[in-house]
Amino acid sequence: MQAPQLRISEDEYARFRTNLEDLDFWLNGIVGNEIELEATFAAVKPNLRASGTRNQFYHFVNWLAIFESAHVNYDLFDDACFARMSEKTQSRYRFKEGDRILCRATPIFDRGRLIFTRLHGIEATTNHGNPEWDRARVEVAAATASRIDMQTEKCLACRYGCLIDMNGNGRSPQNRSLLCLAGQKLPEECAYPLMKFVESGNRS
Repeated sequence: MQAPQLRISEDEYARFRTNLEDLDFWLNGIVGNEIELEATFAAVKPNLRASGTRNQFYHFVNWLAIFESAHVNYDLFDDACFARMSEKTQSRYRFKEGDRILCRATPIFDRGRLIFTRLHGIEATTNHGNPEWDRARVEVAAATASRIDMQTEKCLACRYGCLIDMNGNGRSPQNRSLLCLAGQKLPEECAYPLMKFVESGNRS
């Protein structure tokens, strides 16, 4: 612990440093500036905010679109990224998994997440069907939601799993926590992934 050593080769570490510097340079060129965004929705989830100390309350803020990758101007960002969408925008376009969007947006970089804000000039290719969530369903689910102290992959991929910003103490930044809108407290006991697998089999 007092003399840390690399667990990878010097060449691998050098490549990592180079890639990190390239990413920082690219982010510095787009963050805060208006860009052209083109991406396919992997999910659209409610963006909630926690308040209260003893008893937590979860308030709807806006919608959070999740992309597995995105084209930013002429560059491919081949990693998960996000977009904040207003209630007005989601009510108009009713985005859901598989839909595609082309728009203007302003990126921010928030604690390791690339997030697109101020979406406008939207051109959309949407499929038929309804989104998984609407404002009324979110508010009902938020009243009985459970906070989970771990961030498991299956919960993050689940339609009921939402990352939320917890209140900071004014001196430290806010923390993120995982919220289950199905009210499940123990991820290992959750049967939703199995239910989804069975449903997909019935549709095929």
